[in-house]
Amino acid sequence: AEVPARAKKHAYVRFEVTDFHAKALSKTVPARHALSGGVFMYGGALAMGANAEVLVFPEEVTAKGCPNWRLAPDWTTLQRLPWASDADRDVFRVYCGVLKGTTEAAPPLTATPRVACSRALEALKSATGLDMLAASELEFVAATRKPAEGEPV
Repeated sequence: AEVPARAKKHAYVRFEVTDFHAKALSKTVPARHALSGGVFMYGGALAMGANAEVLVFPEEVTAKGCPNWRLAPDWTTLQRLPWASDADRDVFRVYCGVLKGTTEAAPPLTATPRVACSRALEALKSATGLDMLAASELEFVAATRKPAEGEPV
């Protein structure tokens, strides 16, 4: 896949995958390194998660012995992270798939939440013709430090 020009000119790229516990794991790399030769992640981190929780490893993982796996960025998901960026640097996030190997030609690892969701969405579309559109809503509460008596917080 072609790397978008806007990612090439920015300082850092955060490559994000979802582990088998459906938690985000990431690796943030200077763009000058990230875009030349690939980005890799230890396979055991995907299986055990950030907290090294024990679970039953899928057969694909056990057979490979948890080697480093190549991340396959989906450049259509590239986003600037405003909370991590400032006037002197930009930090971007890109969601990734995982390849079973270290080359771009390696097959995708199918035992991941991203692949499972993609398959479920494809099944929905083929069975019903419907596409699922989803979004999240960040919620917050605005309050005063010392509310007047009887006023809502």
